[in-house]
Amino acid sequence: MNLDLYAYHSSPDELLVLGDKRTLESKLFFEKFFPEAVETGTFEDIIKTPTYAIQYAMVNKWNRFEIAEKYIAKSAKYSYRYAVHILKDKFPMGEKSISTSSEYSQLYGISTQKRFKLGEPAILKNPVDAATYASNVIKGRWKEAEPIILSDFEAIFSYVEYVVKGRWKDAEPIIMKHKDKDIVNEYFWILLDTLSYDVDKFLKSKYRKQFINFVKSVGLEGYEEDELK
Repeated sequence: MNLDLYAYHSSPDELLVLGDKRTLESKLFFEKFFPEAVETGTFEDIIKTPTYAIQYAMVNKWNRFEIAEKYIAKSAKYSYRYAVHILKDKFPMGEKSISTSSEYSQLYGISTQKRFKLGEPAILKNPVDAATYASNVIKGRWKEAEPIILSDFEAIFSYVEYVVKGRWKDAEPIIMKHKDKDIVNEYFWILLDTLSYDVDKFLKSKYRKQFINFVKSVGLEGYEEDELK
């Protein structure tokens, strides 16, 4: 085999070489860096394997590895990693694959700091990812996602703390119905966080009356009786 990667590399002068070889025909590269890869198949197979293609780009001074991109693009995980670590930009060829994964769709949106519309249907299937995406990409309430976020307490708490930043009345019946003191405590203390940990400010706020019964009903720790009159 005589595969000359220098013909395809974006910065051939910076490409790491071993000895005086300018091709992969000697196997020296992979024998040094990825000995397990040498046992898995031919070099064509290695190039077609996203995990090895990414690693190859990384050890070669993080340069773009265009000959392998069509194979990397088949994987959501490695398309995302290639975009973030190698291209440091969008990877349009891999976006279709990325969009199949809730996790990598929201991470891709965070990395580009732009809504990733193609991946939003997948994100909408995962409450925690949806809350994270709303906080870090949309940077505000995401009405379309709220029904799924309400299905998971971790997602609810994240959404209240980082997006709503105050009472989320739609969540309160779900929290109260759960009748778990720890769950209610968590919600209440997150609300206090949004008011700068100022208990007095909270108790004097416009929500005070509504929350007196709310707090008493679960025997919330940390308050004296006269504070809840």
